[in-house]
Amino acid sequence: MFNRLRMMYERYQARRELRRKGIINPHRIVDWDSFANTIDRSPAPAIFILVMVWVVSSVLMTLSALQQNIDPGWVIGQEATRTIHASCEFNYIDKEELNRARQAAMERQPEFFRVNTLRSEQILRNFNAFFKAVEQRIRQERDKKKYTPDPDSLPSRLAATVQPPLLEELGKFCQLQEGFGNFENRLRMIVRQGIIGTEDKAARNVGQRIRVITVGDRRLQERAVTDLWDNASAAAELAKNVFPPEQGAVPETMRSEFIRIAAELIGRGGDLDFDDAVTRTVREEAAAAVPAVPHKIAKGELLVSKGDIVTPSLKDKLQVHREEEKKSVTIDIGIALLSHNMIWSLVLIIFAAFYLYNLHPDVVRANKRISLIGLVVIISMLVNFGAILSYNMGVSASRDLSSALVVNAIPIALGSVLLAVIFGYRVALCVGFFISSMTAMMVVPERAFDLALKGMVISSLAGLAVRSATDYRSYFLRIVATVFPLTFVLNFNLLLGENTDFLHQLSGAASLAIGNAFLTAILALVLTFLFEIVFNVSTNMALMVLCDYNHPLLERLKREAPGTFFHSLMVATLVEDAARAIGANPLKAKAGALFHDIGKLAMPQYFTENNLDSANQHLNLNPQMSSIIIRDHVKEGLALARQYRMCRTVRDAIEQHHGNDLVHYFYAKALADKRREGGNAPVLESQFRYSGRPPQDREMAIISLADACEAASRSLDKPSAAKIEAVVNGIFQKRFEDGQLNQANITLAELEKVRQSFINTLISMKHGRIAYQREQREEDEEPAVLVGDQAVPPAESK
Repeated sequence: MFNRLRMMYERYQARRELRRKGIINPHRIVDWDSFANTIDRSPAPAIFILVMVWVVSSVLMTLSALQQNIDPGWVIGQEATRTIHASCEFNYIDKEELNRARQAAMERQPEFFRVNTLRSEQILRNFNAFFKAVEQRIRQERDKKKYTPDPDSLPSRLAATVQPPLLEELGKFCQLQEGFGNFENRLRMIVRQGIIGTEDKAARNVGQRIRVITVGDRRLQERAVTDLWDNASAAAELAKNVFPPEQGAVPETMRSEFIRIAAELIGRGGDLDFDDAVTRTVREEAAAAVPAVPHKIAKGELLVSKGDIVTPSLKDKLQVHREEEKKSVTIDIGIALLSHNMIWSLVLIIFAAFYLYNLHPDVVRANKRISLIGLVVIISMLVNFGAILSYNMGVSASRDLSSALVVNAIPIALGSVLLAVIFGYRVALCVGFFISSMTAMMVVPERAFDLALKGMVISSLAGLAVRSATDYRSYFLRIVATVFPLTFVLNFNLLLGENTDFLHQLSGAASLAIGNAFLTAILALVLTFLFEIVFNVSTNMALMVLCDYNHPLLERLKREAPGTFFHSLMVATLVEDAARAIGANPLKAKAGALFHDIGKLAMPQYFTENNLDSANQHLNLNPQMSSIIIRDHVKEGLALARQYRMCRTVRDAIEQHHGNDLVHYFYAKALADKRREGGNAPVLESQFRYSGRPPQDREMAIISLADACEAASRSLDKPSAAKIEAVVNGIFQKRFEDGQLNQANITLAELEKVRQSFINTLISMKHGRIAYQREQREEDEEPAVLVGDQAVPPAESK
C-alpha cells in the first residue's frame, strides 16, 4: 500500500515538472480559451447578451417607475417625467440611414485628377533643355572651356552637376537618334498618363482609387493610387530607356544620379491636379441615385421625451392620445410601463449600435467584443439600480440625508472606465452616454435630466483620465481622483435648495462622493482582472505586465534560444519607436514584438541566430522540409500562446508577423534543385508560403516590417548607413508589392515615418567602435563569423 502511494506521488511530481517545463499542457477545470473562442466564433452569445441588455434595462426602469409611483398628470410649464410613444401607424424615411447609404455610395467613387497641360509642357521643356545643356557642356569641355550654367535655368544648373561618367554616357545617348526618340516617346506617354505629386500621393490611403482626366476630357481607367506615376517612379522608368538592359551592366551610382536628376526635372508636384469639382459632381450623382426607402411603423412615434417642457399643444396631443388609449383594451399598468421602457431601451441600443458601427466598426463586427460591451452595460445597470435602492432604503430609515443626493451614490462612471482601457475612449464615450441615459430614468423624475447630463460629463472625463493608464495602481488612483471631485462639484447645487443643516448635508455629500469613487475604482479593478482572464482582452496594464523581461516565456526564450531572444528585444525597440512616431499604441507593438517568435522554442537549432557556432541544420534537408520547419514556428508559437494564456495582441503578432509571405530562400533553392536535377514534381509556391493572415492593424504591420528589417540587418557584412537604408527600403518594397500591408489600415505617409524610424534606430544599433589595439590583435587571431555567412540568411530563416 505504501509503495502504491509513493508511486502515485512520484507520478504526480513528474507530471507537475513536465507541466512546469511546458512539455505537457496543464489540466484546467475550465478551458477559458475554448470559452472565449466559442464566443468569438458564434453570434449566439452576442445576440443573447444584447437581448439581455434590452430586457434588463427595460425591467430595471419599470421596477424603478413602479416603486416611485409617478403621477402621470402634467400641467403646462413643467418638465415631462417620462417618455411616451404614440400607438398609430405611419410611414417615415430614416434620414440618418439614407445619409449613411449616400455617404457610402459617395466614398465608393474614385477621386479625379486632371492633367495640367502647362506643367506637362514644362516637364518636356525641362528634359529638352537639359539634354541641350549636356551637349553644350560637352562641346565646351572638349574645347577646353569652362561650362557656366544659367542661374535661372534648372536644367542648366543640373547639367553642371552631372559627373563625368554620366556626362559621357548622356553624350553618347544624345547621338543615338532611335534611342533618344524612344526616350522622348516614353516621356510623352508618361506625361500624358499623368504624374501625381509626391504630397498628394502620400496623403492618400493605400487602397484609394484614382481616375485621371487627360487632354480632351478623356477619362482613363480607374487605378489605385500606388499604380500612378510619381516623380521617382517616372524617373526610374525613364532610366530604363537611357540605360537599356541590352547595353549591359551600368554602375548603380550612375543610374541613381540620372534618376535623381530626372526626378528634379519632373518636380515634386508632377502634372496632376486634384479636380474637386468633377469628384464632387460624380459623388453627388452617386448619392442622388440611392433611393429613399420608407419605413412603416405601427407603434412608437415619439410624442414627448423625458425632461421636455409641457406646452399647450403638447398637452392637447397627449390628451387625445390618452383618450384613444381609453377606447382600447385596458391592460395592466406594469405591462404598459414595461412595453414603453422596452421600446425606449431599444431606441437607445439602436442609436448606440449606429454610433459604434460608424465610428468603431471593428468592435461591431466581433462577437466577443459585442458580448463584452453588453455584459459591462448589464453589470453597470445592476450596480446603479442597487445603489439607488440602497440609498432610498437608507433615506427611509434615516432622514439625515436629502433624497436629492441619490445622484452622489450612483457609480455611473463604472462602464466608461472599464471600456476606456479595453476598447478605447470612443466606445467608452458611447456606452457612458447610454448608461447615463438609462440610469437617469431610474431616479426620481425631477432629477432625471440632471443625472443624465452630469452622468455623461463624469463618464466622459473619467474615461478620458484612465484611457492611458499603464499600470493597475495608476488606474485605481485615476478613477478615485476623477470621480470624487466631479461627483461632488457637479452635484453641489443640490445642497443649495435644502432647508436642512448645510454643513451636515455638505459632509454627507462629500462622504457619498468618496464612497462612490472608491466603489467605482474597486469594481473596475476587479472586473478588469476578470475580463482579462475570461475574454482574453488586452488592456494597457496587461500589456505592460507582458513587457516585463522576467516573463516565463521570455526566460525560456533567453535560455533555449538566446539569438531569437535578443532578436525579439531589438524588434521591440524598433516597433516601440516607430509606433510612437505614427501615433499607434507603442505598448501593443512592443508586447507583440517580444513574443512574436516564441514558436522557435520548438526547434531553436534550425534558426541561424541560435546556431552561429554549430553546423547549419538545413544542409541535410530538402527545401520543402526546411520550409515546413521554418513556417511551423508560427503554429508552435500560437500553441505556446494558448498554453500560457497570452492575450489576443500576442496571438495576433505571432500569426500576422509573416502574414502569408513567401519563404523566398528555400523557394528559390527548390527551383534551383529542380532545374539541376530535372525532376518532374512541380515546385508549388503554396508549399513555401506562411498560412497566417496579413497584418490587420498598424501595430501588426510595424512588427512584421521590423522583424524582417532587424533580421536582414544582422546579416550585413560591415553594416553602414547606406547598406542599412538599402536593406530597409528593399524589405518595405517587397512587402508592399506582395500585398502584405493592404489590410493594415496604414497610409503611405505613415509607412514613410516607420521606414525612417527603422533606419535611424538600426543605424544607432549598428554604430561602429574605435578599433583599440588589443581588440585588433584578437580579431587578427580569430575572425568573427557573421550571420550572413550562414547558408540560410536570417531574413529568410524566419
